[in-house]
Amino acid sequence: MIMNKEQYRNKRSQYEKYVVMAHSQTHQLGLNYMSYLMFKELAEVIDKIANTASDSNQYLHGNEMYEKKITQSEALRILDNIYNGEWNATTAKCLLVANQIGMNIKR
Repeated sequence: MIMNKEQYRNKRSQYEKYVVMAHSQTHQLGLNYMSYLMFKELAEVIDKIANTASDSNQYLHGNEMYEKKITQSEALRILDNIYNGEWNATTAKCLLVANQIGMNIKR
């Protein structure tokens, strides 16, 4: 069976999507597996923000309360972009959260 490009693109792992995103769409993320693991942890924090009440301005991470740097809807869009391997101005807002929790995911 021969796969067309679209079918292959849908078969990419999250790590492959991360590498393509980090390499071709932004030069702010590291290209190694350790960077991917940190980015994956950051996505989990963003997921916490996405799943907090929209009227709440705080979220819990590592036994500490933080003021939200992004809104719930922005968090949902960031997660969608990460899942699809897309980097844009909205996705870049994840760097605000990374800095806030002391995670250095930049190159």
